[in-house]
Amino acid sequence: MHMGITYIDSQEGAQNEPQSIFAPTRPFTYNIVAPKLAYLSTYLCPHALSFISAIQGVEILYTVEIFTTQRVHFRFDNLNLDCRAKGMLAKYARESAERMETVDWFKYANDLFSIPGLAEQSKLIVSNSDQPLDIDKINWTELTELEIVSSSLDICNVIKLIARLPNLVSLRLAGIKAETLSNGTLVAFGYLANPFPTDKPISTRLREIALTLDNEKYTESTKSQIAECFYSRIPTLEVFKISNFA
Repeated sequence: MHMGITYIDSQEGAQNEPQSIFAPTRPFTYNIVAPKLAYLSTYLCPHALSFISAIQGVEILYTVEIFTTQRVHFRFDNLNLDCRAKGMLAKYARESAERMETVDWFKYANDLFSIPGLAEQSKLIVSNSDQPLDIDKINWTELTELEIVSSSLDICNVIKLIARLPNLVSLRLAGIKAETLSNGTLVAFGYLANPFPTDKPISTRLREIALTLDNEKYTESTKSQIAECFYSRIPTLEVFKISNFA
């Protein structure tokens, strides 16, 4: 376990070289005065939240990255360290000190990505996890970017996922399945009509979607229907990319 720390000289604006320190085996029970701290990354550190909540003398951390044993990556840009945010982090640190050492990154994500105003931007990258994605239990209301390398979701579940992420701006998913009816019509069109009202968008912030399908057999017609499915219900969508599995 280790943490990488980068400091910025507040007077000269010069960035010093990153430094690594060994992470403690117990939660922090004291304050850390670090007025020049700018970047923080933790690797396999079960007490990352405890460390962050103990930092004093700095209001914003430019970048915070947390890497877990399941190759799940949390990233925050312009992390807010006001009293309220640090109080929430300390609370979650006490409740879930060992989550980073277990498969329960999902609950950890629910904690972090549900704190209003915690960061200007927040990103979750899931590279390899044996834990299934339970969309009904997702509480990532503040998440702005999501990338899942092997999701095994179908288009209907992608729609359901987007609807549960109101602040999402960018979505990248691989391993997507696209079911069609016998006449070639995308099943997701029917799902969009029920349970989602036809006169309401499923997202009002999402700007970019990149999907990689689970095999190379999908036709251009199917891919066009998938694009129509999202463009028709996401008025803010600017970029849509779709490709077959390579």
